[in-house]
Amino acid sequence: MPGWRITSFDRALARGTCASGVGTLSFDASVALVDDFAIGEEVDVSLHPRSGGTAPYEVTRIAPTNWRVPFTAPTLPGLRAEIDHFFPEIAGRRAWLVGGDDECVRIGVEDDTYRPMRALAFGGPAFVQCATELDSIAAMHAFAPVDVAHVAPELVRHWPAIPDGCAVFRIDPPRFGDAAAYVIARSVALVPL
Repeated sequence: MPGWRITSFDRALARGTCASGVGTLSFDASVALVDDFAIGEEVDVSLHPRSGGTAPYEVTRIAPTNWRVPFTAPTLPGLRAEIDHFFPEIAGRRAWLVGGDDECVRIGVEDDTYRPMRALAFGGPAFVQCATELDSIAAMHAFAPVDVAHVAPELVRHWPAIPDGCAVFRIDPPRFGDAAAYVIARSVALVPL
């Protein structure tokens, strides 16, 4: 339920309050998807009717509305320039996994113009962790595998060994509840589909 903001949060006590036009409700960490809310932060709240008590509803789930980057690491400069070149054309667009083989993985990108359909083509793919559809692309980054392993070991421990010359590409969604897509590949380009 949109329109809620954090009004208080105590990480040590694992409790907080959120408010909207209908009032203020308390919540505890067992229903929170993160443990670092900021006062005034917009959140998505799920409610359940409560029988008795002072509040007519209880918070059953609370999460940030905006995407939280799962990790930060230095972006590979050469690939950053490549991504910056085409990113304005894919920002905010719906995308879907088209398919792939040992040579290339393609993620189709929706377009609202009359030009031919296009796709992000990842050359020399080694690993793909991606939903079949992405509602919207908010950001895209390319990282050195060693940097990702250093800052997010819990993420990469299930990945296969990464071949030399590959980068970790991350496609971020705009909303917290959606998962980022990861592609380990040698290159990326925006190409006709």
